[in-house]
Amino acid sequence: MNTVLRRPRARFVGILLSVLAVVLAASVATPASAVTTGGTVTAWGYNNYGQSTVPAGLTNVTAVAAGANHNLALRTDGTVTSWGWNLWGQSTVPAGLTNVTAVSGGGGHSLALRADGTVTAWGLNDRGQATVPTGLANVIAISAGNYHSVALKADGTVTAWGWNDYGQATVPAGLSNVTAIAAGGNHTLALRNDGTVVGWGNNDYGQTSIPGGLYNVTAIAAGTYHSLALYNGGQVGAWGNNSDGQLNIPAGLTNVVAIGAGALHSAALRADGTVAAWGVGAQGQTAVPAGLSNVTALAVGGWHNLALVAPVVQPWTIDGFYAPVANNVLNTAKAGVTIPLRFRIYNGTTELTNTTAVQSFTVASIACPTNLPTRSVTYTTSGSTSLSYANGAFQQNWKTPTTAGCYKVTITTTDGVSKSLFFQLRRR
Repeated sequence: MNTVLRRPRARFVGILLSVLAVVLAASVATPASAVTTGGTVTAWGYNNYGQSTVPAGLTNVTAVAAGANHNLALRTDGTVTSWGWNLWGQSTVPAGLTNVTAVSGGGGHSLALRADGTVTAWGLNDRGQATVPTGLANVIAISAGNYHSVALKADGTVTAWGWNDYGQATVPAGLSNVTAIAAGGNHTLALRNDGTVVGWGNNDYGQTSIPGGLYNVTAIAAGTYHSLALYNGGQVGAWGNNSDGQLNIPAGLTNVVAIGAGALHSAALRADGTVAAWGVGAQGQTAVPAGLSNVTALAVGGWHNLALVAPVVQPWTIDGFYAPVANNVLNTAKAGVTIPLRFRIYNGTTELTNTTAVQSFTVASIACPTNLPTRSVTYTTSGSTSLSYANGAFQQNWKTPTTAGCYKVTITTTDGVSKSLFFQLRRR
Protein backbone atom coordinates (compact mmCIF):
# COMPACT_ATOMS: atom_id res chain seq x y z
CA MET A 1 0.00 0.00 0.00
CA ASN A 2 1.58 3.20 -1.21
CA THR A 3 -0.52 5.90 0.40
CA VAL A 4 0.27 7.52 3.71
CA LEU A 5 -2.09 6.22 6.33
CA ARG A 6 -3.95 8.95 8.16
CA ARG A 7 -5.68 6.80 10.77
CA PRO A 8 -6.08 3.15 11.76
CA ARG A 9 -8.56 1.07 9.80
CA ALA A 10 -10.84 -1.66 11.07
CA ARG A 11 -8.88 -4.14 8.97
CA PHE A 12 -5.19 -4.72 8.36
CA VAL A 13 -3.40 -1.83 6.75
CA GLY A 14 0.10 -1.81 5.38
CA ILE A 15 2.15 -0.51 8.23
CA LEU A 16 5.01 -1.59 10.30
CA LEU A 17 7.54 -0.30 12.62
CA SER A 18 10.91 -1.17 13.93
CA VAL A 19 12.30 -0.49 17.34
CA LEU A 20 15.82 -0.53 18.69
CA ALA A 21 16.30 -1.35 22.30
CA VAL A 22 18.83 -0.10 24.74
CA VAL A 23 21.85 0.91 22.73
CA LEU A 24 24.11 -1.54 24.52
CA ALA A 25 22.04 -4.32 22.98
CA ALA A 26 21.60 -2.75 19.58
CA SER A 27 24.29 -4.70 17.81
CA VAL A 28 22.83 -8.07 18.66
CA ALA A 29 19.14 -7.53 19.35
CA THR A 30 16.38 -7.32 16.80
CA PRO A 31 15.26 -3.78 16.05
CA ALA A 32 11.74 -4.92 16.86
CA SER A 33 12.75 -6.41 20.16
CA ALA A 34 14.01 -4.42 23.11
CA VAL A 35 16.06 -6.46 25.51
CA THR A 36 16.64 -5.81 29.19
CA THR A 37 16.22 -7.39 32.61
CA GLY A 38 12.86 -8.64 33.81
CA GLY A 39 10.11 -6.14 34.43
CA THR A 40 6.54 -5.13 33.67
CA VAL A 41 4.97 -3.59 30.58
CA THR A 42 3.14 -0.29 30.11
CA ALA A 43 1.18 0.35 26.89
CA TRP A 44 -0.59 3.38 25.47
CA GLY A 45 -2.17 4.57 22.25
CA TYR A 46 -4.74 2.94 19.99
CA ASN A 47 -6.53 0.00 21.58
CA ASN A 48 -9.05 -1.16 18.99
CA TYR A 49 -7.69 -4.71 19.10
CA GLY A 50 -6.66 -4.71 22.75
CA GLN A 51 -3.06 -4.00 21.81
CA SER A 52 -2.76 -1.42 24.59
CA THR A 53 -4.34 -3.64 27.21
CA VAL A 54 -1.47 -5.47 28.88
CA PRO A 55 -2.45 -8.96 30.08
CA ALA A 56 -3.07 -9.07 33.82
CA GLY A 57 -0.18 -10.50 35.77
CA LEU A 58 2.38 -10.14 33.02
CA THR A 59 5.73 -9.90 34.81
CA ASN A 60 9.31 -11.05 34.45
CA VAL A 61 9.47 -9.58 30.95
CA THR A 62 12.89 -9.19 29.34
CA ALA A 63 11.91 -7.93 25.87
CA VAL A 64 8.96 -6.31 24.14
CA ALA A 65 8.00 -6.08 20.47
CA ALA A 66 5.12 -4.22 18.85
CA GLY A 67 3.59 -5.15 15.52
CA ALA A 68 0.97 -3.29 13.58
CA ASN A 69 -1.76 -3.99 16.12
CA HIS A 70 -0.36 -6.78 18.25
CA ASN A 71 2.42 -7.24 20.79
CA LEU A 72 4.91 -9.80 21.97
CA ALA A 73 6.60 -10.06 25.35
CA LEU A 74 9.58 -12.27 26.05
CA ARG A 75 9.80 -13.57 29.61
CA THR A 76 12.78 -14.55 31.72
CA ASP A 77 12.03 -18.25 31.24
CA GLY A 78 12.37 -17.94 27.46
CA THR A 79 8.66 -18.16 26.72
CA VAL A 80 6.57 -15.63 24.81
CA THR A 81 3.27 -13.94 25.64
CA SER A 82 1.29 -12.18 22.90
CA TRP A 83 -1.86 -10.07 22.75
CA GLY A 84 -3.80 -7.76 20.46
CA TRP A 85 -5.00 -8.38 16.92
CA ASN A 86 -5.09 -12.07 16.03
CA LEU A 87 -6.90 -12.30 12.71
CA TRP A 88 -4.10 -14.38 11.18
CA GLY A 89 -2.91 -16.04 14.36
CA GLN A 90 -0.11 -13.52 14.85
CA SER A 91 -0.88 -13.45 18.58
CA THR A 92 -1.19 -17.22 18.92
CA VAL A 93 2.24 -18.29 20.10
CA PRO A 94 3.18 -21.73 18.75
CA ALA A 95 2.82 -24.47 21.35
CA GLY A 96 6.11 -25.51 22.87
CA LEU A 97 8.01 -22.42 21.80
CA THR A 98 10.83 -22.05 24.35
CA ASN A 99 14.41 -20.88 24.65
CA VAL A 100 13.52 -17.62 22.91
CA THR A 101 16.03 -14.76 23.07
CA ALA A 102 14.34 -12.10 20.89
CA VAL A 103 10.95 -11.33 19.35
CA SER A 104 9.64 -9.11 16.58
CA GLY A 105 6.14 -8.16 15.44
CA GLY A 106 5.20 -7.40 11.84
CA GLY A 107 2.09 -6.29 10.00
CA GLY A 108 0.27 -9.58 10.53
CA HIS A 109 3.02 -12.00 11.49
CA SER A 110 5.48 -12.60 14.31
CA LEU A 111 9.06 -13.80 14.62
CA ALA A 112 11.00 -15.39 17.45
CA LEU A 113 14.72 -16.00 17.67
CA ARG A 114 15.77 -19.04 19.65
CA ALA A 115 18.95 -19.57 21.63
CA ASP A 116 20.25 -22.02 19.03
CA GLY A 117 20.22 -19.29 16.35
CA THR A 118 17.13 -20.53 14.53
CA VAL A 119 13.99 -18.52 13.74
CA THR A 120 10.34 -19.42 14.27
CA ALA A 121 7.58 -17.50 12.45
CA TRP A 122 3.79 -17.54 12.64
CA GLY A 123 0.76 -15.54 11.54
CA LEU A 124 -0.03 -14.12 8.10
CA ASN A 125 1.94 -15.87 5.38
CA ASP A 126 0.28 -14.76 2.15
CA ARG A 127 3.58 -13.44 0.81
CA GLY A 128 5.88 -15.95 2.43
CA GLN A 129 6.80 -13.64 5.30
CA ALA A 130 6.29 -16.45 7.83
CA THR A 131 8.13 -19.09 5.75
CA VAL A 132 11.61 -19.14 7.25
CA PRO A 133 14.23 -20.04 4.62
CA THR A 134 15.40 -23.64 4.90
CA GLY A 135 18.72 -23.93 6.63
CA LEU A 136 18.71 -20.44 8.12
CA ALA A 137 20.97 -20.64 11.17
CA ASN A 138 23.42 -18.65 13.28
CA VAL A 139 20.94 -15.78 13.50
CA ILE A 140 21.56 -13.11 16.14
CA ALA A 141 18.79 -10.59 15.33
CA ILE A 142 15.39 -10.54 13.65
CA SER A 143 13.03 -7.86 12.35
CA ALA A 144 9.52 -8.25 10.97
CA GLY A 145 8.27 -5.77 8.36
CA ASN A 146 4.88 -5.22 6.84
CA TYR A 147 4.94 -8.32 4.62
CA HIS A 148 8.62 -9.24 4.83
CA SER A 149 11.11 -10.52 7.38
CA VAL A 150 14.81 -9.92 7.93
CA ALA A 151 17.47 -11.82 9.88
CA LEU A 152 21.00 -10.82 10.84
CA LYS A 153 23.53 -13.63 11.02
CA ALA A 154 26.53 -13.91 13.31
CA ASP A 155 28.89 -13.34 10.37
CA GLY A 156 27.41 -9.87 9.77
CA THR A 157 25.40 -10.82 6.69
CA VAL A 158 21.66 -10.34 6.21
CA THR A 159 18.92 -12.68 4.96
CA ALA A 160 15.45 -11.46 3.98
CA TRP A 161 12.28 -13.16 2.77
CA GLY A 162 8.63 -12.43 2.02
CA TRP A 163 7.08 -9.76 -0.20
CA ASN A 164 9.61 -8.21 -2.55
CA ASP A 165 7.63 -5.96 -4.90
CA TYR A 166 9.73 -3.01 -3.80
CA GLY A 167 12.97 -4.94 -3.43
CA GLN A 168 12.65 -4.85 0.35
CA ALA A 169 13.65 -8.52 0.56
CA THR A 170 16.56 -8.20 -1.90
CA VAL A 171 19.64 -7.68 0.23
CA PRO A 172 22.21 -5.48 -1.54
CA ALA A 173 25.05 -7.52 -3.00
CA GLY A 174 28.15 -7.52 -0.82
CA LEU A 175 26.43 -6.13 2.25
CA SER A 176 28.53 -7.21 5.23
CA ASN A 177 29.71 -6.14 8.67
CA VAL A 178 26.11 -5.48 9.71
CA THR A 179 25.40 -5.04 13.42
CA ALA A 180 21.66 -4.20 13.44
CA ILE A 181 18.65 -4.44 11.13
CA ALA A 182 15.26 -2.75 10.90
CA ALA A 183 12.33 -3.78 8.68
CA GLY A 184 9.81 -1.04 7.93
CA GLY A 185 6.57 -0.90 5.96
CA ASN A 186 8.13 -1.89 2.66
CA HIS A 187 11.75 -0.95 3.20
CA THR A 188 14.72 -2.22 5.15
CA LEU A 189 17.66 -0.64 6.95
CA ALA A 190 20.99 -2.10 8.04
CA LEU A 191 23.54 -0.59 10.40
CA ARG A 192 27.18 -1.41 9.70
CA ASN A 193 29.99 -1.67 12.20
CA ASP A 194 31.52 1.56 10.91
CA GLY A 195 28.42 3.50 12.03
CA THR A 196 26.97 3.96 8.53
CA VAL A 197 23.49 2.95 7.37
CA VAL A 198 22.35 1.15 4.22
CA GLY A 199 18.72 1.22 3.05
CA TRP A 200 16.77 -0.60 0.34
CA GLY A 201 13.19 -1.21 -0.78
CA ASN A 202 10.38 1.30 -1.22
CA ASN A 203 11.67 4.86 -1.48
CA ASP A 204 8.54 6.81 -2.37
CA TYR A 205 9.23 9.28 0.44
CA GLY A 206 12.99 9.03 0.54
CA GLN A 207 12.92 6.60 3.44
CA THR A 208 15.84 4.61 2.01
CA SER A 209 17.79 7.64 0.80
CA ILE A 210 20.32 7.86 3.57
CA PRO A 211 21.11 11.52 4.36
CA GLY A 212 24.58 12.68 3.45
CA GLY A 213 26.91 12.81 6.41
CA LEU A 214 24.99 10.20 8.39
CA TYR A 215 27.68 8.43 10.42
CA ASN A 216 28.50 7.45 14.00
CA VAL A 217 25.10 5.77 14.15
CA THR A 218 24.46 3.30 16.96
CA ALA A 219 20.82 2.32 16.34
CA ILE A 220 18.21 2.41 13.57
CA ALA A 221 14.43 2.20 13.31
CA ALA A 222 12.12 1.90 10.30
CA GLY A 223 8.50 3.02 10.24
CA THR A 224 5.92 2.82 7.49
CA TYR A 225 7.46 5.51 5.28
CA HIS A 226 10.11 7.07 7.49
CA SER A 227 13.39 6.11 9.10
CA LEU A 228 15.29 7.06 12.25
CA ALA A 229 18.91 6.87 13.34
CA LEU A 230 20.47 7.30 16.76
CA TYR A 231 23.89 8.93 16.91
CA ASN A 232 26.48 7.87 19.43
CA GLY A 233 26.10 11.24 21.16
CA GLY A 234 22.46 10.55 22.02
CA GLN A 235 20.85 12.67 19.29
CA VAL A 236 18.26 11.45 16.77
CA GLY A 237 18.21 11.85 12.99
CA ALA A 238 15.17 11.28 10.76
CA TRP A 239 14.30 11.14 7.06
CA GLY A 240 11.47 10.07 4.76
CA ASN A 241 7.80 10.98 5.00
CA ASN A 242 6.94 13.85 7.35
CA SER A 243 3.22 14.23 6.68
CA ASP A 244 2.39 14.27 10.38
CA GLY A 245 5.56 15.59 11.95
CA GLN A 246 7.09 12.17 12.55
CA LEU A 247 10.45 13.60 11.48
CA ASN A 248 10.23 16.69 13.66
CA ILE A 249 12.61 15.78 16.46
CA PRO A 250 11.57 17.64 19.61
CA ALA A 251 13.86 20.55 20.42
CA GLY A 252 16.35 19.68 23.12
CA LEU A 253 15.90 15.93 22.83
CA THR A 254 19.24 14.49 23.97
CA ASN A 255 20.68 11.57 25.91
CA VAL A 256 18.63 9.14 23.85
CA VAL A 257 19.50 5.45 24.12
CA ALA A 258 16.74 3.83 22.03
CA ILE A 259 14.41 4.82 19.19
CA GLY A 260 11.25 3.51 17.55
CA ALA A 261 9.22 4.36 14.44
CA GLY A 262 5.53 3.60 13.93
CA ALA A 263 3.02 4.32 11.19
CA LEU A 264 3.05 8.09 11.53
CA HIS A 265 4.82 8.70 14.82
CA SER A 266 8.20 8.25 16.45
CA ALA A 267 9.46 7.72 19.99
CA ALA A 268 12.70 7.82 21.92
CA LEU A 269 13.93 6.48 25.23
CA ARG A 270 16.26 8.71 27.24
CA ALA A 271 19.07 7.52 29.48
CA ASP A 272 17.13 8.67 32.54
CA GLY A 273 14.37 6.16 31.76
CA THR A 274 11.82 8.64 30.40
CA VAL A 275 10.15 8.55 26.98
CA ALA A 276 9.46 11.23 24.35
CA ALA A 277 7.10 10.79 21.40
CA TRP A 278 6.13 12.95 18.42
CA GLY A 279 4.16 12.84 15.19
CA VAL A 280 0.48 12.01 14.81
CA GLY A 281 -1.16 11.55 18.19
CA ALA A 282 -4.87 11.23 17.48
CA GLN A 283 -4.98 7.79 19.06
CA GLY A 284 -2.94 8.84 22.09
CA GLN A 285 0.28 7.29 20.85
CA THR A 286 2.32 10.43 21.49
CA ALA A 287 0.74 11.13 24.89
CA VAL A 288 3.31 9.47 27.12
CA PRO A 289 1.63 8.39 30.37
CA ALA A 290 2.24 10.86 33.18
CA GLY A 291 4.87 9.66 35.59
CA LEU A 292 6.20 6.93 33.30
CA SER A 293 9.80 6.35 34.36
CA ASN A 294 12.38 3.66 34.97
CA VAL A 295 11.83 2.50 31.39
CA THR A 296 14.57 0.22 30.10
CA ALA A 297 13.25 -0.60 26.62
CA LEU A 298 10.79 0.79 24.10
CA ALA A 299 8.71 -0.79 21.33
CA VAL A 300 6.67 1.25 18.85
CA GLY A 301 3.67 -0.22 17.06
CA GLY A 302 1.45 1.10 14.33
CA TRP A 303 -0.45 3.53 16.53
CA HIS A 304 0.59 2.39 19.97
CA ASN A 305 3.69 2.01 22.13
CA LEU A 306 5.09 -0.33 24.73
CA ALA A 307 7.52 0.47 27.52
CA LEU A 308 9.39 -2.14 29.50
CA VAL A 309 9.59 -0.88 33.07
CA ALA A 310 12.26 -2.23 35.37
CA PRO A 311 11.04 -3.39 38.75
CA VAL A 312 11.65 -0.90 41.51
CA VAL A 313 14.60 -2.20 43.48
CA GLN A 314 13.66 -2.29 47.12
CA PRO A 315 16.63 -1.85 49.45
CA TRP A 316 17.36 -4.66 51.86
CA THR A 317 17.80 -3.81 55.50
CA ILE A 318 18.82 -5.73 58.62
CA ASP A 319 16.75 -4.96 61.69
CA GLY A 320 18.44 -5.98 64.90
CA PHE A 321 20.29 -7.15 66.77
CA TYR A 322 18.04 -7.90 69.72
CA ALA A 323 18.60 -8.89 73.34
CA PRO A 324 20.64 -10.33 74.85
CA VAL A 325 23.13 -8.38 72.72
CA ALA A 326 23.03 -4.67 71.95
CA ASN A 327 23.96 -2.51 68.98
CA ASN A 328 26.63 0.21 68.96
CA VAL A 329 28.26 -1.07 72.15
CA LEU A 330 31.09 -3.40 73.08
CA ASN A 331 29.25 -6.50 74.25
CA THR A 332 31.24 -8.27 76.98
CA ALA A 333 30.88 -11.99 77.61
CA LYS A 334 32.80 -15.07 78.68
CA ALA A 335 34.91 -16.83 76.08
CA GLY A 336 33.68 -20.24 74.96
CA VAL A 337 29.96 -19.69 75.50
CA THR A 338 27.14 -19.70 72.92
CA ILE A 339 25.33 -16.39 72.40
CA PRO A 340 22.05 -16.12 70.44
CA LEU A 341 22.11 -13.37 67.79
CA ARG A 342 18.59 -12.45 66.69
CA PHE A 343 17.73 -10.17 63.75
CA ARG A 344 15.24 -9.59 60.95
CA ILE A 345 15.82 -8.94 57.22
CA TYR A 346 13.52 -6.83 55.04
CA ASN A 347 13.28 -6.38 51.29
CA GLY A 348 11.68 -2.96 51.27
CA THR A 349 8.79 -3.45 53.67
CA THR A 350 8.56 -7.20 53.13
CA GLU A 351 10.08 -9.35 55.82
CA LEU A 352 12.18 -12.25 54.55
CA THR A 353 11.97 -15.51 56.43
CA ASN A 354 13.99 -17.96 54.33
CA THR A 355 17.49 -18.62 55.61
CA THR A 356 18.79 -18.20 52.04
CA ALA A 357 18.44 -14.46 52.69
CA VAL A 358 21.65 -14.70 54.71
CA GLN A 359 24.80 -14.99 52.63
CA SER A 360 27.40 -15.21 55.35
CA PHE A 361 28.17 -15.06 59.04
CA THR A 362 31.75 -14.00 59.73
CA VAL A 363 33.87 -13.45 62.80
CA ALA A 364 37.08 -11.41 62.82
CA SER A 365 39.56 -10.74 65.60
CA ILE A 366 40.04 -6.98 66.02
CA ALA A 367 41.76 -4.45 68.22
CA CYS A 368 39.46 -3.58 71.06
CA PRO A 369 37.57 -0.37 70.22
CA THR A 370 37.97 2.40 72.75
CA ASN A 371 35.10 4.60 71.61
CA LEU A 372 32.24 2.25 72.48
CA PRO A 373 30.46 1.86 75.81
CA THR A 374 30.47 -1.64 77.25
CA ARG A 375 27.48 -3.84 78.02
CA SER A 376 27.53 -7.22 79.67
CA VAL A 377 25.85 -10.20 77.98
CA THR A 378 24.39 -12.40 80.68
CA TYR A 379 22.08 -14.72 78.68
CA THR A 380 23.61 -17.62 76.76
CA THR A 381 22.26 -20.76 75.14
CA SER A 382 23.33 -24.27 74.26
CA GLY A 383 21.30 -24.63 71.09
CA SER A 384 22.41 -25.55 67.58
CA THR A 385 24.74 -23.15 65.83
CA SER A 386 22.83 -23.53 62.53
CA LEU A 387 20.98 -20.47 61.24
CA SER A 388 17.23 -20.71 61.78
CA TYR A 389 14.08 -18.62 61.61
CA ALA A 390 11.67 -18.93 64.51
CA ASN A 391 9.47 -16.76 66.68
CA GLY A 392 9.51 -13.89 64.20
CA ALA A 393 13.26 -13.53 63.70
CA PHE A 394 16.40 -15.17 62.40
CA GLN A 395 18.61 -16.66 65.05
CA GLN A 396 22.30 -17.42 64.66
CA ASN A 397 23.76 -19.03 67.75
CA TRP A 398 27.40 -18.00 67.98
CA LYS A 399 29.83 -20.30 69.74
CA THR A 400 32.36 -17.77 70.92
CA PRO A 401 36.09 -18.46 70.64
CA THR A 402 37.87 -19.72 73.71
CA THR A 403 40.57 -17.11 73.23
CA ALA A 404 40.00 -13.85 75.06
CA GLY A 405 40.01 -10.65 73.06
CA CYS A 406 37.82 -8.45 70.89
CA TYR A 407 35.84 -9.66 67.90
CA LYS A 408 33.68 -8.26 65.14
CA VAL A 409 30.70 -10.42 64.14
CA THR A 410 29.09 -9.59 60.78
CA ILE A 411 25.89 -10.82 59.15
CA THR A 412 25.71 -10.25 55.35
CA THR A 413 22.56 -10.74 53.29
CA THR A 414 22.44 -12.17 49.77
CA ASP A 415 21.76 -8.61 48.62
CA GLY A 416 25.08 -7.49 50.08
CA VAL A 417 23.79 -5.59 53.09
CA SER A 418 25.81 -6.09 56.27
CA LYS A 419 25.45 -5.36 59.95
CA SER A 420 28.03 -5.93 62.67
CA LEU A 421 28.29 -6.44 66.41
CA PHE A 422 31.35 -5.95 68.62
CA PHE A 423 32.37 -8.25 71.45
CA GLN A 424 35.02 -8.41 74.13
CA LEU A 425 35.52 -11.93 75.45
CA ARG A 426 37.13 -12.59 78.76
CA ARG A 427 38.59 -15.81 80.11
CA ARG A 428 36.15 -17.99 81.94
